Amino acid sequence: LKKSTCLHEIRRYLAQERSMDNAIRNIVECMKFAMQSPDSVKVTIELNSRQFVSGQCGDNAARELQADIMVYDMVTGFIRITHPAEHAFLFAQDQHFIDTIVNDLGRWFERREAEFAIRDNEEKFRSIFEGSSDAIMLLTKEGFFDCNARALEIFGLACKEELFTLHPAQLSPVYQPDGTDSRSAADEKILLTFDRGHCRFNWMHRRMNGEEFSAEIQLSAFNLHGKRVLQATVRDVSDQQKDRQALSDSEARFRNLTESLDDLIYRADPHTFVMTYVNSVIEKLYGFTVKEWLGDPDLWKRMIHPEDRERVIDTFSKARISIEGGQTEYRIFCRNGTERWVLNRYSWEKNSRGEIVSFNGIVHDITSRKQAEQRIQHLATHDALTGLPNRLLLMDRISQAIAHDRRSQMAAAVLFIDLDHFKIINDSLGHDTGDLLLMEVAARLRTCIREEDTLARQGGDEFIVLLPNIANALDAGITAEKILNALTSVFLINGKELYIGASIGIATFPGDSQNMDELLKNSDIAMYHAKESGRNSYQFFSARMNQLVTEKQFLATSLHHVLERNELQLHFQPIAEIRTGGLVGMEVLLRWRHPEKGFVPPSTFIPLMEESGLIVPIGEWVLKSACQQIRAWREQGYQVPWLAVNLSARQFRHKSLVNTITHILSETGVESCFLKLEITESMLMHDVNEVVDILTRLNRVGLEISIDDFGIGYSSLAYLKRFPISTLKIDKSFVRDVATDANDRTIIKAIIAMAQSLKMKIIAEGVETSAQLDFLKQHQCDYYQGYLYGKPLPVAEIGNER
Repeated sequence: LKKSTCLHEIRRYLAQERSMDNAIRNIVECMKFAMQSPDSVKVTIELNSRQFVSGQCGDNAARELQADIMVYDMVTGFIRITHPAEHAFLFAQDQHFIDTIVNDLGRWFERREAEFAIRDNEEKFRSIFEGSSDAIMLLTKEGFFDCNARALEIFGLACKEELFTLHPAQLSPVYQPDGTDSRSAADEKILLTFDRGHCRFNWMHRRMNGEEFSAEIQLSAFNLHGKRVLQATVRDVSDQQKDRQALSDSEARFRNLTESLDDLIYRADPHTFVMTYVNSVIEKLYGFTVKEWLGDPDLWKRMIHPEDRERVIDTFSKARISIEGGQTEYRIFCRNGTERWVLNRYSWEKNSRGEIVSFNGIVHDITSRKQAEQRIQHLATHDALTGLPNRLLLMDRISQAIAHDRRSQMAAAVLFIDLDHFKIINDSLGHDTGDLLLMEVAARLRTCIREEDTLARQGGDEFIVLLPNIANALDAGITAEKILNALTSVFLINGKELYIGASIGIATFPGDSQNMDELLKNSDIAMYHAKESGRNSYQFFSARMNQLVTEKQFLATSLHHVLERNELQLHFQPIAEIRTGGLVGMEVLLRWRHPEKGFVPPSTFIPLMEESGLIVPIGEWVLKSACQQIRAWREQGYQVPWLAVNLSARQFRHKSLVNTITHILSETGVESCFLKLEITESMLMHDVNEVVDILTRLNRVGLEISIDDFGIGYSSLAYLKRFPISTLKIDKSFVRDVATDANDRTIIKAIIAMAQSLKMKIIAEGVETSAQLDFLKQHQCDYYQGYLYGKPLPVAEIGNER
């Protein structure tokens, strides 16, 4: 709504404001107001070497939108909008808004320049009119209404008003030398000129002092402000050379007016449409000379695009029957073969008796506008990165496919494709690499589908394939297998070998759904089932999947009330020192007892908290509750070990993390040495400088950091030494088979050796057997946790054991 109001105001400025500076200043302020964050946005408009700026974004602009201002097919300026936020713009909508204003501003500037040119030509005409050595008089059927100073001089008139009271014949003797009555002959020639447009003859004139003189008269009819006007040029034949020059100037007046414009102006026979006049713009627009154009009666038809030719000719023919003017847009081919769009405004010229004497028109090149419209249409229906159809176009294609297949009793299928582990690549290698990977994925997906199928990008790393007109659901499975095989091969992006898979959900019409929205929803559900079933696979939709999604939505809704309903509780798993066997710490684990579902597994509710954003307030509750428990144990006289609390990625990057922890420690009176924070490897690989800064600030508070599940992520050892990390936790997947798997033993020994060289402590997770513990002890692992020493317990049970 803001943009619509802004566009209305801008067009009002352009319609009313004559000053370019005032108009563009208003446009800049209006565009700034129309954006989502006016206080942060910076709008710059440059036109004709003048620049206007509003707002301040500085050099830290994260996002930028820009479009060029085209005037007469040349870049004459630009509009640029910048903003410091990553997601400040709705790209398709905001770019469409800018492109619309760019188009309006370019057309306004063209009209403004044309008006200046016409005004300049009018001034030139007035200069010629007044400076002519011939007498020039302008008249209508009612009489004279203007003349130049030379006319007053030749006829001996005191002022123009004196001329306005006279009939043209009163400037002549009663009879002409051949005996004809001057008044009758004058009236006849005036009417003839109004009819034919031009008349030239010799005439005997008489000045106000009675002196007669021979003159050469030229009458020319033309339209002035919508009214038929005659120009009478009186030349004294005693000065033939001067008269010829004046006549040439008079004819050049109209030529200059038409030749100074950038639009093509033509006159044609009203019956055959054969051109009788065309200005030299024809050479610029079509590439033909005026002589070539006028010499070939059918050339104008051949230059119209074959797909538009019949329509244009039919439009002119119908206009001839109705005798109405109008306009039509169509494509033309220039002499060099290029294609352009033109707007042809046409009208019919009539004489004084109402007879049509000419078919006239102005042809304006609108190629830039059409290209802008096509670009806007493409942006509205296609993904900017891959060029694939977007969701809007996909929905239209699905709707058409369902309607067609319903009539033909054929099947259709929708494949919902989500790339596996794309986020890890995107976070670790950067968005530029991620974008290149998405483009390459799109290219491979195109090779897996038929020409009649539709491949669209849903957004992020999600793609959708529409398979219309298939025999049965098995055809969809065949296509899904082709896609999985195509994505299996290595991707070489910026010199790096990348591997990626996909999870594909398939929903079919009419089996799984009868409408478009359900078809998409069910394919999405099937995709999540494929992802949960091990990834890099495809699954067909089933009613059971829908039930699982419903249960997931139920739990997601319930999560919003867990704190107020006191449904969360902390469990604590002991961490022991391997050398002494003594308790040194405990890992804090979150548990959820749902009033209807009972205990919900962390693997189910933790991802839901991440998706909903509840991980931040709930994570803060965990930190505060852990510190309160430390204080309670100390007040009861226990020797309290340190507690390790896991941080999610969203918590870790939350801007208030350090302040929040500092406040909790101060509020509960717990020293920072009793609290350790655990993060995962993947959290280290996104914006390394930012991670170092966060970890450094946490260290200053006195908090030690552990890397949880070490060995299964993608951290670089070259980067690891940069982080202020105190502890590495070996993932339980390596510990589980350490007694039987030589590879696991090698990995654990390597991790321990590396940690020792970096002066870090090592905690082994998932220790359940004496053999596992003996191996860890043999290779000087520092600490361990697992069921061999103790399982996670609630506070009450820990208290009973104490």
